[in-house]
Amino acid sequence: MVVLHHCAGITEVITDWGLWLRSEGYVTLMVNSFAARGRTRNTCATWVNPTPEEVALDAFGALAYLRSLPFVDKDRIGVIGWSYGALASLLASGDSFVSQVRPEGGGFRAAVAFYPQCSYLSPATSIPVLLLLGGADYWSQPGVCGDRAEHLQRAGTPIVLKVYPGARHAFDDRTRPPQYDAPAAADAPKQLRAFLAQYVRGAR
Repeated sequence: MVVLHHCAGITEVITDWGLWLRSEGYVTLMVNSFAARGRTRNTCATWVNPTPEEVALDAFGALAYLRSLPFVDKDRIGVIGWSYGALASLLASGDSFVSQVRPEGGGFRAAVAFYPQCSYLSPATSIPVLLLLGGADYWSQPGVCGDRAEHLQRAGTPIVLKVYPGARHAFDDRTRPPQYDAPAAADAPKQLRAFLAQYVRGAR
């Protein structure tokens, strides 16, 4: 799994999820898109340095590296992102973006996005996508995600949408008490485990 951090970089919540993925048996590569450009934190209000598009390109660089490792199944690599990184994971899932990058061996097997803005979910997406959202998230606008997910589902794309009523942005981050939602945080690993088992580990 290629892991894409949010706008604060690789913080405790990202590290915790990386360890969780490893405990589930996945080779996990955490991409630090900010440090590579001499930054420790992105300015979310301006969305610059790097842009979501640049982070998506970083994801494909990580994909190529993982495919070079002899112990990695080259055809079963997914991408997962949080907030800002989730925008990049959705970009990386889109067929039009993949066709521009033209990664050797093709794109990702599946994508996961924690509380993204779903305007980045391309109507030309054909890989499975899991969307995990807070129903009270002022930033991600779960209604937009629902509309886009329904459109893709009608087109035959496997889109799994899970909205936690009353949960806010960063609902899984226990270091941010105002946002943290314990029931949602407890359920998210179950959703992720089932999705990855079906579409990454179980994919042929």
